[in-house]
Amino acid sequence: MKKIAIATLFFLLFTSNIFASSTERLFYLTADFADSSFTREQLQLIKDHAQSIDIIAPQIYQLDENGVIWGNMDSRLLGLAKEYHFKVMPLIVNTHFNQEQFHLFLTNPLAQERALSEMVVLCHEYHLYGLQFDFENIHINDKKAFTHFFQLAAQRLHQHGFAISVAVVPRTSDLHESDYDRWFFENWSGAYDYQALAQSSDFLSVMTYDNHTSLTTPGPLAPLPWVEKIIQGLLKKQIPAEKISLGIPTYSGYWFSGKMDPGNVAEKYSYRSREIQIAYSNVLNLLDQIHQPLLWQNQWKSSYVIYSHDDKNEYIFVEDAKSFQARLALVKRYHLRGLSVWKLGDEDPAIWNNKNVVINANSE
Repeated sequence: MKKIAIATLFFLLFTSNIFASSTERLFYLTADFADSSFTREQLQLIKDHAQSIDIIAPQIYQLDENGVIWGNMDSRLLGLAKEYHFKVMPLIVNTHFNQEQFHLFLTNPLAQERALSEMVVLCHEYHLYGLQFDFENIHINDKKAFTHFFQLAAQRLHQHGFAISVAVVPRTSDLHESDYDRWFFENWSGAYDYQALAQSSDFLSVMTYDNHTSLTTPGPLAPLPWVEKIIQGLLKKQIPAEKISLGIPTYSGYWFSGKMDPGNVAEKYSYRSREIQIAYSNVLNLLDQIHQPLLWQNQWKSSYVIYSHDDKNEYIFVEDAKSFQARLALVKRYHLRGLSVWKLGDEDPAIWNNKNVVINANSE
């Protein structure tokens, strides 16, 4: 799941020697939600790689339970879009991914109409390509209501000539044996009617990452068999490949021992392992400290390292250029629309020269 304490750009990236020119390219970029502005370094990254960008969608807008949309557009981004000829498709998130507030919104027709009207105004004011919905932590009981609102939004934006897309949390099954899987389905993945959303939208950005979190055992963020299973499941639901944008992480996962809450020692989960998302530059810093090499896991198509710190194991599951290329290959194999990459600035710089990355199919 994305962290909404920071604003984001969304854009699709491709390597021309691997993908047809018709393939759409999209990446995420983070900023502070307080002013929705981006750093000079982030804007420079866009300039440096503008030839590989089709869409940038800054995650700058939030939606509250009253249908009020708030956030600011960075004029420098619009200037770059005009200069380098890429599209701008901002993301709208439900504030703090708050489930109760979003439920109130979905049961309030007046709030929904206020939001729809504001969306059209924003698109016209900033000459946007369209909008992407990034509504998460939706309870499964609100599935029909969320689908209905998205259909209303798609109809309204399309009437005015704007595009609409939606970021969706993936699932591989509606049957769940573990408590965690059941909880995740009921609160995170189960509320997305992929078929209905795909029919109304221009495309789905399928977030195929965070297969392992702080609430699971340590493991890779996006193991390739899991990612491929998600793609195959969507295609079996008769969702057109040209409407699927594959969500790919450029951040890595770092697991370490959690902290005890002195006031809650009786709580079952008051002490547990913790996972945080770290940029590739932070991965390199950690590797310098532990003096251990990364190991390539060929089944996952990603790297990892396990090492001891204070007599406890710590884990780093790494997304780098090598794992990035493996996921690019899935886009080509299944003829998908493109990629939705989370996020610019976290990546292994070598992904921009992905044609030079070679996967040894026999490596372990």
